[in-house]
Amino acid sequence: MIGRFWNWLWTPSRLAIGTLLVLGGILGIMFWGGFHTVMEATNSLTFCTGCHEMRPVFNEYAKSPHYNNTSGVQAICSDCHVPKQWWPKVVRKVQATNEIYHKMVGSIDTPEKFEQKRLELAQNVWRSMQNTDSRECRNCHSFDDMDVENQRTAAQKWHTLAPSEGYTCIDCHKGIAHQLPDVTAHYKETLDHLKKEGQTITSGAVITLASKDFVLDVDAVGSGLGNARLAPATVLEVLERKDNALKVKVMGWLRGDERDRLSAKAGAVIPTASLGQDAQKALQIQNSITDDRTEVVWTKAELTGWVSDNDLASNQEEFWGYAAEMNMVTCSSCHHLYAPEAFSAGEWHEVLQEMRHRVSLNDNEYAIVEKYLQINSAKGSL
Repeated sequence: MIGRFWNWLWTPSRLAIGTLLVLGGILGIMFWGGFHTVMEATNSLTFCTGCHEMRPVFNEYAKSPHYNNTSGVQAICSDCHVPKQWWPKVVRKVQATNEIYHKMVGSIDTPEKFEQKRLELAQNVWRSMQNTDSRECRNCHSFDDMDVENQRTAAQKWHTLAPSEGYTCIDCHKGIAHQLPDVTAHYKETLDHLKKEGQTITSGAVITLASKDFVLDVDAVGSGLGNARLAPATVLEVLERKDNALKVKVMGWLRGDERDRLSAKAGAVIPTASLGQDAQKALQIQNSITDDRTEVVWTKAELTGWVSDNDLASNQEEFWGYAAEMNMVTCSSCHHLYAPEAFSAGEWHEVLQEMRHRVSLNDNEYAIVEKYLQINSAKGSL
C-alpha cells in the first residue's frame, strides 16, 4: 500500500504537482509571515511617529491619558487609527498609501502647513469614527462594562444616555489625544463685518453685539455713567441719531415685583438689561400675564434712552447665524450638538454653567451663545 502511494507520488506528473504544492505552501507561509510582519511593524508607535511631520501631534498625544496614566495601560496611534478586524485593517492600510504621496510632496512638512490643515485632518478622522460608531474606541471601552456609578456626575449622565440616544464616543471626546483645531476664524470674520454696521444706522431694529451702557440723557453717552446696562444680543428699536449716539427703545419683561432687570421672554430669566434706580423710574409699564406653572406675574415694560452707535448690528439674521455657528463649532468640538429645543431656558443656563470652564469663549461670546440657546428654546417661556 505504501509502495503504491510512493510510486504514484514519484511519477513525473505527480512529482511536479507535489513539488508545486509544497513550494506553494512554503512560499505562501513566507509571504503571509512577511506581510503580517510588515503590517504589525507599520502599526508600531515608533513607525507612526518616525516622520518629523508627526512630532507635533506625538507631543500632544504624550500629554494625554492615552499615553501616560496611573494604570500604565497605553493606547498607541494604531489602537485609535487602525481597525483590529482583518479586512477593515487592510482597507485602512491601502488608504494610508495616500499619506506617502503627501509625505513626498510636503503637504504638512512645516508646523505652519500642518496648522492650516489641522481642521480638515481632524474632521476627516471625526467623520470616519462617526461612520464606524467609534469602532476603535470600543476595542477598549464598552458601555456594558462601564462602572457608571463611580464616574463623575456629568459622565454618568451622558454615558447612561448615549446607548439609547445613539451617541458615539467621538461625539463627546474630540480632543482627547490631540489639540483641537481652531474653528473660530469664520465666525470672528462675521463679527468684524457686523461691527461695521453701527456707524450707518439711523432707524429700524438693531441688536447689541456686546454689553452696552444705556443712558437717559444723550449728553451722558460715553461718560461711563450708565443708567442701565444692556446685555449682549438685546434687540433695540432705533428712534433717531444724534452724532455718534442713537435714541433707542428697549422692551422686556419684569418678573414679579422685581424692577432691576428686564428679561427677553416672560416665564424665563433671559438677560436683556439690568436697571439702575433712575431707569426703573423711567420704565413704561404695559400688560401683565401670569405663569400658570409657577403663578409668577410677568409684566411687559419698555424703556427709552440713548446708546453709542458702536457694537450694534442691523442684520439680525446674520447675527443669529453668527451665534449659531459659535455654538456649533465650540460645543460640537467636544460632544454631540444639542438643538436649542433640547432644554428649557433655565436648563440651558445650568448646562452652560457646568461646561463653561471647558470652552475658550470670552464673557461676551459666552453670553451671546447662552442667549441664542435660551431665546430659541421651545420650553420654559410663555
